[in-house]
Amino acid sequence: MLKITDAKRSVLTTATAATMAGLTIGILSGCTASAHDGNASGAQPAASAPATSVPPMAVEAGAPVTADQVLPERTTAYALPDGTFVAVVRDQPLPAPVQAAIEAGALAAIPLTADGGFDTAETTLHAAYAFAGSASHDTGKKIAVVYQFGARMSWGIDTPITVGWQGAISTQDVPKSFKADLDSTLVVVQEFISAQKDPADWAIVIRR
Repeated sequence: MLKITDAKRSVLTTATAATMAGLTIGILSGCTASAHDGNASGAQPAASAPATSVPPMAVEAGAPVTADQVLPERTTAYALPDGTFVAVVRDQPLPAPVQAAIEAGALAAIPLTADGGFDTAETTLHAAYAFAGSASHDTGKKIAVVYQFGARMSWGIDTPITVGWQGAISTQDVPKSFKADLDSTLVVVQEFISAQKDPADWAIVIRR
């Protein structure tokens, strides 16, 4: 039978104590590291939800606005001659002050062609196209301009000149809109607008 002397017992006891101490330190170190890792991951603040912008409130057509006011989509601040601004909503009729201001502008911008000459006719046509385009830009609506126009109904220097009414948009005449009287032209222009995919976005302006 193997005998353990006092000296050996002392060595074993010391070794065992050292081993246990090492294990304890290792366990404690592991716990500390785990706890530290857990705190590191848990201490991170939760990601905040992205800030959402509040859409601008709806504005009625004709309501007073400011030049730099943030307006909803399809709404435009139109500058009146007195320097104030009112809202124009694309799918609503033009406010009366805007209609009046645009028609006054049309009277100044589109000359009346009464002699049927080619040069003056071209001037009037292009002035009507340009005015329809600028009015559309300023209002956010699509504008059809109806204006008086003098033309020869057929070629020939002796052909009499007919002064009638015609409709135009920014790029072309309204087809078959040249009529002897205003009401007949308006009927054709309205039919043209009604056939578009967005008739509520249109407005008719009369140069008279």
